Amino acid sequence: MTPLDKQNFANACNTMDGAEFIAESLLYLRDISTKDELNEFVNIFGRISKIKHIEKSSVLDELCVLLRNKVYDILIANADVPENNYIYLYNYYSLCELDIDPRYEA
Repeated sequence: MTPLDKQNFANACNTMDGAEFIAESLLYLRDISTKDELNEFVNIFGRISKIKHIEKSSVLDELCVLLRNKVYDILIANADVPENNYIYLYNYYSLCELDIDPRYEA
């Protein structure tokens, strides 16, 4: 994760809306590889949903699947628990119809 990546994401949070915002967030999410980066992303991305015009789309589905995978791979697989601010992601996931991930059934 470079400072330029973080700046592009911050710019997207400040200036973009709808599908454009989701697409830029997806680019940023792809480069996340640590718990701290993931928590920072979720804290910002989750809270901003209230002021963005977000609609159901294939890009949003892709972002939610990738985010679900990152949460599992970075946190859950390492016996860690997501922070309470992950509840803010509901505003995005409520728009998606994702296949059930068997890793979460337990």
